[in-house]
Order: sequence, then C-alpha cells, then structure tokens
Amino acid sequence: VSPATSAEDLHLITSDRSPKLSSRTNRLSKTQVVDSVVKIYIPDHTHKYLDVTPTTSVAEVISRGVKEFYPDRFVASPSDEFCVCMVTVQSRSGPIRNSVLPGHLTDLANVIGLESRYYLKERAYHGTLVQDEEAERIVKESRQWESILNLKPMQVAEELTRMDSEVFCNIDPSEFIADLWKDPNVTSRLHLNEFETIPNDEMYWAITIIVTETNSAIRAKIIKHFIKIAKCCKVLKNYNTMFHILSGLNHGLVQRLRNSWEKVPHKHKKTMEDLTSYMNPFHNMSKYRELQRSAKPPLIPFFPIVKKDLTFLYDGNDSVVDGLINFEKLRMLSRQIRIVKSYCSQTILPAPTEVDLSQLGVFNRTISSLHGSLRWKQRSPAHMMSLTESALKRVYNHNRMAKMVRKHLSRKYVLQDENYLEQIIDSHEKLMMTRRGNPPSPLNKGKKSVLEKKHRSANISPSNSFDATSLDVLTHPTHSITSNSLSAVLSPIHTDECHTHQRSPSVNSFTSTNSAPPK
Repeated sequence: VSPATSAEDLHLITSDRSPKLSSRTNRLSKTQVVDSVVKIYIPDHTHKYLDVTPTTSVAEVISRGVKEFYPDRFVASPSDEFCVCMVTVQSRSGPIRNSVLPGHLTDLANVIGLESRYYLKERAYHGTLVQDEEAERIVKESRQWESILNLKPMQVAEELTRMDSEVFCNIDPSEFIADLWKDPNVTSRLHLNEFETIPNDEMYWAITIIVTETNSAIRAKIIKHFIKIAKCCKVLKNYNTMFHILSGLNHGLVQRLRNSWEKVPHKHKKTMEDLTSYMNPFHNMSKYRELQRSAKPPLIPFFPIVKKDLTFLYDGNDSVVDGLINFEKLRMLSRQIRIVKSYCSQTILPAPTEVDLSQLGVFNRTISSLHGSLRWKQRSPAHMMSLTESALKRVYNHNRMAKMVRKHLSRKYVLQDENYLEQIIDSHEKLMMTRRGNPPSPLNKGKKSVLEKKHRSANISPSNSFDATSLDVLTHPTHSITSNSLSAVLSPIHTDECHTHQRSPSVNSFTSTNSAPPK
C-alpha cells in the first residue's frame, strides 16, 4: 500500500486490499467522520463505546448493545428483554435518579449530561445500578469542568471562536454606519454592541481566574494554560480573542504576581513574547496587519483596529466638498465595510471529529506527524477491533470535553472592578504579613480565630462573618456571586509574590482600564 497523507486519501483505498473485518468494523470503515459516540455500561460496570447519529434511537442502541455485551447469547427481541436506563448523580449527598428511556428517543449523545450514565440492563433486573463508591466517581468526573486546567486549550479556543463568530457574523453592515453616525437608536446596532462587550469579558475572565487562585504553583499552571489558549486562537485565526487574553496576561494585576511568573516555563514565556509582538503599535501595527492580510477568511479580526480604520476614514474626510456630497468618502467606507464582512463569509465552527481508517483497524500509522511521511502495515482482525475501540473512545472523550468547555464558559465567573480585584490581593497580603510576624500556634488557634483574623484583614466585621462578607461583596453590583466564587475570593492568596508598588496600566491600549466597573 502506498503512503497516504491524510484520512481522505485512506478513504479511497479499496476494501479488497484490507483484511476481512467484522460487520461493525466494516460499517465504520465506510465513513470518515463519526458524528458522535455514547458510552454504555452494564450492571457490572463494564462498558462499550457505540457510534451513533442524531437519528439513532434507543431501540437500535439496545439491539447493538446486546450483540456487543452478549455475543454468544441469542435474544429474539432485544427491546422486550432489555432497556436503557439513564442514571443521574448530581451531588454526593443527593439522590440517585434512574429513568428508563423510551425506545423511540433519539439524539442520545446530546440528551445525556456530564453527571449521567447510560446503563443497558435486563428489564427483569431490579438491583442497584450505582453504589455509593461509583456515585462518588460520577460526581467527581462531572465536576471536572470547574477547573480551567482540566479543559484542553484547543477546545477552549474552538468554543470561544464559535461563540464570537456567531455574534460577528450577525453584524449587519448598516450597524457600522449607525455607529459612525452616533445613532441614538440603540436597536440599530444591537449585534455590534454585543460584540464590543466580548473583549472585556474575555480579558477579565482570565484575570479573575488567575488572581483568585490561592496557590502560586497552580497559578503558574493557569498562566501557562492561558498562553496555550491564546496560541490556539491564533491558529484558529481568532485574533480578537487572542489579543484580549494576552491583554489579561499583561495586565498589571497579573504581572504583579512575580513569583508565579518565575514558575512559568521559559518556552511558554517565549511563546507569549512572540504573540505579544503582534500587539506592537509600531508602524500602525504593521506586523499584525501583515498577519491578517496573509490569513484566508473566515477569521475574526482585532476589532479595535477595525473601528480605528473606519473612524479615520469617516473623520479624516469631509462629507461635503465645495457644496457637493463627497461620494469618494462613501465609497471608501463601503469598501472597508465589505472587507470586514468578507472575514465572516461563514461562521467559524469546530471541525468534526475525524476518525481515519488507520485508527479503525485497516492500517496502523507509525509516524504521528499528520503532514509527514506515513508508513502502514496490516494488522490482525483481533488487533483491528482494539484499534476501533480506541478510536471510538477518542471521539467520545473529545465530545465530552466539548460539553465541559461549554458548561465552563456558560458559568464563568468574571470580576471587572479592578479596585476590588486589587483589594482582594491587598487583603491577603496583609494577612500573610500578619502571619509571618506572629504565626498562629496550631494548638491554640482554631478555625474560628483564623476566620475572624481573615475578616479583620479585609476590614469586615467578624461578628457575623458570612453576612458581613456577603454585604461587602454585594456592594459591587457587577459581581455574580456564587458559593464557589465567594470562597475563592475570600481564600487567602499566597502573597509572598505580591509587591506594594503602584499597579502598572494594562498593555492593551484599546481596552479601558478604569477603576470603576463598566456599565
């Protein structure tokens, strides 16, 4: 077999050159893209991965599941003897809910949540599917989305790009004109105003996650993670998000954490320097403009540059010359708006999860590089099935990670009040200095005294610690307070890296860094 350069080339290889496979492998080998995969358990907690489509019904999954789990057993009517049960465990102390799915239900990959599992069981089985130990494992897995470190940078960048692209593509050309004319009617530029709120949200999201982390070593990992996300945004041609994540990393509050930056590997610092070089305003940001010019649409441009160019065209040319309308000015504006709209010729969507035939057992790719030379060799049918299982597992994990990313971004906690963010660091700094000067004895100092000491350092009355803390935080109307975010904000930060010098301004010259919260 001659070397191939992609999964598409492998798709053209005729089946008579490959060994004889089972019906399941033959079915998968006819397609290049697997829509989605579900993970099915049986009562003894062994599991299998089944590829499904949005139209695959529960009855079909039952029929295929019985053949996978019980290949030596003859079942005349699988749907009458077996059923698919969805087990949901939302919390460690909460109830375990079991629900039998109807046979006509479809779109199984999207119906299930992170806290649920599919179980294939006999209808006559009335035992407990999930014991306490297994329920604890389900809850632990379902809460991995809460930490940004558990999310893959590329999939975070893909989801951010998808969300931003949807808004950017919905901007009508007339909204740019309404913005230049300062139209008082807000409804004339709804999508444009919505897109303009994204940069601050993304920048302060990165700042909030970094500043509220209590451990300097973990904080360094988070910084490294955001550098990777920014790099992935550049690969996806989402320059708007890339710039604003970099603005968050270059913000004075984040740069103040020097001890954490010392723990960031040099290669990631070098990557950040390379990405930040595109923000250099030298020669009207010529380096960034060259990058944007060389990229093919669809892409998301750095939006402040778009507004700057339109504003210069509008304000730098007279609308009326010698008593006549300056149509050349209108033509230049129209040309520039058409260029901007050409960037969103289509919505940027994450690419479907591809499963090339080498992973489905026909051939084994021995060189990992996608664009390098490839070498193939045939495998035995038994080994082909294990490769098929591995490929389906990879697709399942990819789709589950996408769900985790969407949930994290939909519930992200953002603080945009810089004064309040600085107060968080200052209060923990005072607490750390107090502990260094007079360290508490573990025999005499209980949790209550430490808690009161923490509240005193934040100038909060310790008489009713929870209520006082809530009042102090709720005085900032821009904060969306949850129990997790409140504990994160009030937890002591390792402030041995904090310095009391005046905070430097944000590197992003296009983003407002006023101390007052944005309206």
